[in-house]
Amino acid sequence: MRPSRRASTPAPLERTTSGFVGRDHELTRILAQVEREPVFVICGVAGIGKTELAIRVAEELAARPGWRDARRATLTVRDGSTLAEVVALARSALGPGRGPVAGALAEELAALAAALCAQPTVLRMDDLHLLTDGDAALLLGHLTRFVRGSCVLVTSRRALPVPPPAPPPWVVRVGPLDLAESRQLCARLAEALELGPAAQDEVVAVAGGNPFYVRQAAAARAQGRVLDDDPLAGSLAELTADERAVLCGLAAATVPLPRAAIVEDAAVDALIRRYLIEDGADGLATHDLVRTRARATASTEAWGQARRWAANAHLRALAAAPDDARHALEVIRQRAALGEVGGALAAMSAHLRLLARRGLDHLLLEPLAALGGGGAEVAIDLVRAHIHLRRSHVGQARAILALHAARPEARGFAPLHGLVATAAIQAGDLPAAERALATALAAPIDPRLRRRLILGQADLCALRGEHARAAALLAEAASADLDSDDARARWRRSRLIGLLFAARYAEAAEAAAAYRAEVRGAPTDLDVQLAMLEVVALAELGDGAAAQAVVDAVIAPAARAGALRELAARCYAGLAAWATGRLAVAERELRAVERELREHGDVMFAGAVGYFLGRVALDAGDGATAEVWLRAATVEATAIGVGLAPMGWGYVAAAVAAQGDLARAAAILDELDGASLPGAAATAVARVTARVAWARGDRTAVARAVAAAGVEPPVELAVLAAASDDGAAAIERHRRAASAALAHHTARGAGRGEAWAGLAMAVAHLRTGGRGDRVTAGAALARARAQLEAGPYRDLLGLAVVLEAALAPTRAASDEVLARALAGGRLDPVGQALVAAALDGGGAIARPDHAALLAAIGLCAAPPARTELIVDLARGTIATPAGAAIRGRVILAALLARLAEAEGRPVGPAPLYRAVWQSRDYHPLRHRNTLYAGVNRLRRALATLVPEGGPLITTEPEGWCLRTEAVAARIVRTRGP
Repeated sequence: MRPSRRASTPAPLERTTSGFVGRDHELTRILAQVEREPVFVICGVAGIGKTELAIRVAEELAARPGWRDARRATLTVRDGSTLAEVVALARSALGPGRGPVAGALAEELAALAAALCAQPTVLRMDDLHLLTDGDAALLLGHLTRFVRGSCVLVTSRRALPVPPPAPPPWVVRVGPLDLAESRQLCARLAEALELGPAAQDEVVAVAGGNPFYVRQAAAARAQGRVLDDDPLAGSLAELTADERAVLCGLAAATVPLPRAAIVEDAAVDALIRRYLIEDGADGLATHDLVRTRARATASTEAWGQARRWAANAHLRALAAAPDDARHALEVIRQRAALGEVGGALAAMSAHLRLLARRGLDHLLLEPLAALGGGGAEVAIDLVRAHIHLRRSHVGQARAILALHAARPEARGFAPLHGLVATAAIQAGDLPAAERALATALAAPIDPRLRRRLILGQADLCALRGEHARAAALLAEAASADLDSDDARARWRRSRLIGLLFAARYAEAAEAAAAYRAEVRGAPTDLDVQLAMLEVVALAELGDGAAAQAVVDAVIAPAARAGALRELAARCYAGLAAWATGRLAVAERELRAVERELREHGDVMFAGAVGYFLGRVALDAGDGATAEVWLRAATVEATAIGVGLAPMGWGYVAAAVAAQGDLARAAAILDELDGASLPGAAATAVARVTARVAWARGDRTAVARAVAAAGVEPPVELAVLAAASDDGAAAIERHRRAASAALAHHTARGAGRGEAWAGLAMAVAHLRTGGRGDRVTAGAALARARAQLEAGPYRDLLGLAVVLEAALAPTRAASDEVLARALAGGRLDPVGQALVAAALDGGGAIARPDHAALLAAIGLCAAPPARTELIVDLARGTIATPAGAAIRGRVILAALLARLAEAEGRPVGPAPLYRAVWQSRDYHPLRHRNTLYAGVNRLRRALATLVPEGGPLITTEPEGWCLRTEAVAARIVRTRGP
C-alpha cells in the first residue's frame, strides 16, 4: 500500500489530442514499471509525439486508485535555461511555498527530491535536451537516486546519459509511426480538413511517420499548397557525408548491423541523436519510412555506394560472428544487387553451408535470379538446383539441371552430374541416377568429390537392395582418409542408409546414437542429419519414447533455429507420433508432408511417407485406407526398383487381413514365399504371416512363421506361438510372453503396443482361469482401455469388448456389454464379427481364431479339432501334416483352394468353374457335368484323407461350401526348389 501523505488539490488533467494514435508498446512499458521506477526519459525527434505520450501516461495514471489524487505538475525547459533555473521552476510548479532556497545547487536538488517524496506527484518535464549533457545527467541522476512514490516524465530529442553510480532512468525511445498508424492519424485529420484518399496517401508518403509532419503536411494539402517541402528529406539534406553514407548503407541493408562493424563512430552517434537510426538489441537499423525516404532522395550512384558500404560492413560483422548467417546472406544480396557476379558467387560458395544450416538458403533464389552473364550460368544454376533439392522441389531442380546436362561441354563437369544423380534418385529414376554417377566418376575430379560420388553409388545400391555392393562401396570410400567432420558424417550417413534399407533397424538406431554423440556440439548440421535417420530406425522398432526424445532434443530445436525445413521436421515428428501411438497427430503431419512432396515431384520420399501413412492407418484399425496407401507405395517402389518393396506387400496383406479377407491376404503372402528379404523385413512378413495363419487356425503355419523370424522373434510372435499351443506349460508360456510384451512396449512408450499387450495379458490370465487370474486380467484390461481411449485403435476394440464380457459377473451382464458394443458403431468389421459371435455363443463364428479365443476366455464351448490340409497348387497335391497325400490332382487341388478361400461361404457353379478351369464363360448345359464330377471326386479324395471328419463339402442352394470348422486348408501357390 502507498503510504498516506498530505494531499493537495490536483491540477486540471491535461488530455491528449484526438490525433494521438499508436504507441501501445511504449505506453505498456512505462505503465508496467511505474510502481518501481521514478524517472522515465521519453526520447525521439521533434514532433514524433513524445509529449503526447507523456500526457497519455498521466491520463492512464489518473485512472489508477493509487494515483487518482496525485499532484500533477508540468514545466517546459527553454533554450538557454540553466540547471538551477529548471530546478527552481520544478519546485515552483509543485505548489506554493516551494520557491528557491538559499544554498548550493545540491540543496536545491535535495529540496526538489524531498518535495516529490512528500506526496505522490506526476511531474512532466518537456525538452530537457536543451540542458547540457552534464546538467541533465546531474538532475536525472539525483531524481533516480532519491525520489520514490512519484513519477517524473521527461521528454528529450536526444539520449541523456546518466553515468554511475546513479541508477539510469527508464528510457523509452519513440520512433516513427508505422504505415498503418500514419494512415490512421491522417484519416482522423482528413475528417476535419476534408482530404480525399489520394491526398491522404500523398501526406503519408512525405511525413515519414512523424505525427507533427503528418499534421503539417495535411494542413498544407488542405490549403491547396503543393507538398514539395518534404520535412524528412530536408533533415536528410542536412547530414554530413559520413552520416549520409551510414544512413543510406543501413537503409540498403535488410539486417541490423552491430555497432562494432561500423567504422564511422561519430556519424553513428549523430544519427542516433537525431533518431534517424535505432540502436536496438539486434544492432543498428533504420525505420522503414526513413529507409523509404533515404532511398528516394539518393542518386543511383549514391545508392550503389550505399550497397557497397553495406556489403563491406556485413563482411566485418561476419568476421566477428562467423555463425551469424544473416550477415552472410546480406553480403550476397548486396553483391548480387550491384551485379558483381564473381563476388556474389564467391560469397555463396563460402557460406552456402552456413545458410543451409540456418534454413536461409532459399532466400538466395531471388538474388541468384538477378545474376547472369559472365559465363557463370552453370555455376548459378547449380546453386539454384541445390537449393531446390534441399526444399524437395525436385521438378524445378531437374528442369534447371536439364538445361546444361545434355550439352557436350558439360560432360566433364562432375559436380553437375553428381547433382543430376541426386535429383534423379529423389524423382525415383534410379537408372538415370546410375548413369549420372558413372558420368561424374569418369571425369577428372578431386578425391573429396570422388568419395562423395562413391557414397552416392552406395546409397543407390542400398535402395536397390544390393547390400553386398553397397558395403563394398562404403569400404572403398572409407579407404580414403576421412579428414573432416563433414567427410566422416557423410560416410556415416551412407552407412545408416544402408542399414535402414537392409532393415537392420536396431543396428541403425544404435549406430546413429553413437555417431551423434561424437558430433554433438560441433558447429554443423551433421547431428540433425543423423538424428533424422535415427528417428526412422526407432519408429520401425516401435521405440516411441526414444524417437520422441530425439525429435525433442534435436529435430524440433533445429526446426526452430531454421537448420531444418518445417516440412522435414513435420515428417519426423509424425514418425515419432506414430511410434508413440498418437495416430491422429501422425496422420495429420504425414499427410501434409506427402501432399507437398508429391506436388513438387519428390517421388522417392513421397512414396516413403505414403508407406508410413499406410502403417499409421493399419495401427488405427482402418484396413481399407491402409491398403490404399500401402498398395500405392509398394507398386511404386516395385516400379522404381526399391529392394524393400516385397516387405510392402507383407503389410498390404496385413491391411487386407484387417478387413477380414483372410484368403486374399494369404494369397498375397503366398506370392512372397521364397522372396529374398533382408533383416527385419523378413521378420515383418513373418509376423503378418503368423497373424493370418492364426486367424485361419493354421497352427503349423504359425510355428513355421515364428521359426522364420529367427532366434529372438518379436514379442507379438512369441505371444502368438504360446497362444497356439495347448497344455499347462503352454498357458504359462503364454502368460510370460504377454507380460514380456507389455513390459517391452511400455518401456518404449508405444501406446498401441501397450494396448495390444495389455489385452494379450488379459487373455492369457483368463485362459488360466484362477480367481487371482481374473483380477490380474481385469487390471490388464483396464490398462489397455486407458491406451485405447488415447488412440483410435479400432481393430483392438472388439477384443477389449469380449474380454470385458468375459469378466462380467453374470451372463446377462456379459450379453449387455456385447450388445451395447454392437450398437455403438465403433467396431471395425472384424471386431464386429468377433463380438457378434460371442453374443451368439459361438453359433455365428466364421473364423477359427475367434472360436479359439472365445473358448479360451470362457464365452463359448471349445470348437472341435480341425484337420489341416496342405494344398500345393503347382504340384496338384493335397496332403496332411502326417504325410498322407493325394498327388497329381491339379483340378482337385484348385477346387479345394477356391472353396477354402471362401472361408465357409458357398461358392456358386459359375465362379467356381471360371476360377478352376480358367475360363471366362460358364454354360450350365455344357459345363455342369464336368464341374459336378470334379466336386464329387474331391469329396471322395477328402474322405480318404480325413475319414473321421464326415462330409467336408456340403451342397447349399447357392453352391458348394467347405466346412471350415472341420478342416483348415493352407494353400501353397509357388513351386519350391
